[in-house]
Amino acid sequence: MVSFRELRDKYQIPRVKKIKLGWWGRYILNPPSVVIAQLLMPFRITPNQITVVWLLMGLAGGILFSFGDYWKSIIAALIFQLTIVFDGVDGLIARYKKLSSPSGEYFESVTHTLVHDIFIVVGITFGAYNQTGNILMFALGFSMVISLLLHKFLFLEKIHLFVKNKLFSKVKKTQKKIKIHKSHLTLLKKIYDSTFFLYVGISLINFVTIAAIFKRLDILLWFYGLTFPIIIAALLFFEIYRGYGWVSELFK
Repeated sequence: MVSFRELRDKYQIPRVKKIKLGWWGRYILNPPSVVIAQLLMPFRITPNQITVVWLLMGLAGGILFSFGDYWKSIIAALIFQLTIVFDGVDGLIARYKKLSSPSGEYFESVTHTLVHDIFIVVGITFGAYNQTGNILMFALGFSMVISLLLHKFLFLEKIHLFVKNKLFSKVKKTQKKIKIHKSHLTLLKKIYDSTFFLYVGISLINFVTIAAIFKRLDILLWFYGLTFPIIIAALLFFEIYRGYGWVSELFK
């Protein structure tokens, strides 16, 4: 059986450093990923099968959140924490068994969107409504889920246009735009980099967990539903003016 240290040092830590999970992800959630992957290695389990597992876990967590019941919400929050753990498991198995593939990465990316953008927000929206009876929870939840999806769309659409319109030769021209608005863009980028971690991934799930513990899913929705659109609007402005230089780096 492959050792814990080999899996961690060779197949996990380089990836963790690259995607910057923070101390909670690196020291609390990732060690269990290594242990589970180590236990599953002898079996004929594929990365996609693990991805299906945490996809179903996310769906179950969203359903549990929707009731608005305290203990169901606590269980749901723990389930979403576990989705991060199993997200690490499928990657470890894929890298160790050399089963990584474009289709597998695509499936995992779609699963991320479903679980961490849609299932969790829809669940806490219905849960907050059932806790408070305030119909505004649906508007705030809609604002939050649309903002999460727009965040991905703004980046993916730029990559799509870069490839579709063959902009390799035009990159230098678009980069000149950055100099015109350099001070403004630098400020926007600093604001984005220093605050956006609050809105996605592990940080979002941690805040959802805290809200579930204190039975205040409504406050969570008020915060994200009102502030997230502002962040997305700033990001849109930033992407319009900074050109395609960063996209070209992806294709080198």
